[in-house]
Amino acid sequence: MKACELDERMLPPRRVLEDYAKAGQIYEETVHDRAWKHFYALVNGNDKTKSQELDQKISSLYRIRDSKGEWLTYGLTLIGKNWKGNRCDFFHSEGLIENLPVWNWEIDPVTDKIMPNSTQVFELKKAYTIPFTKTKINELAPYFTDNCQFVVKAKDGRRYSCSQREFCELGYQELIDLKTGFTEYMNSKQQSHQQRK
Repeated sequence: MKACELDERMLPPRRVLEDYAKAGQIYEETVHDRAWKHFYALVNGNDKTKSQELDQKISSLYRIRDSKGEWLTYGLTLIGKNWKGNRCDFFHSEGLIENLPVWNWEIDPVTDKIMPNSTQVFELKKAYTIPFTKTKINELAPYFTDNCQFVVKAKDGRRYSCSQREFCELGYQELIDLKTGFTEYMNSKQQSHQQRK
């Protein structure tokens, strides 16, 4: 990917900005948002840097399941050079939007309308954007680092490392059972049950 192909407005995510705009609130940029703008300016500062080819490296992939489906997120490092020829990097998690606001509205009991200047963020939630598929993993494979980590995240938040083959080939629950030892437990229980017969 060339530096000029980067989306200047990748961060903050448009979906977050749209939510704040609908609520009539001002979004405060995070440190990560500002780091993105700085990196973008460095690798797009002039014609020479804009035409450079950026390295893309994926250091970790996560497989997650929630009530809406099974998702893939991954850690991507973009590597380029600034106008001096010095290396500059930017790390980003793809497939995850972390700061989606849930709003707390104050309603006027007489008019039943939202009271001006009363909207507040009740909580920030996560949203996943990349469905888990083997095809997507195959697309990303050329960018894997030599020590790329493959992790399945259980519903309770615990994380389990696995091989690339396990990550790609096993079903989500089968992979969790394998990593927690549940499969071995059930197999041994079944064997002992059969031996008693």
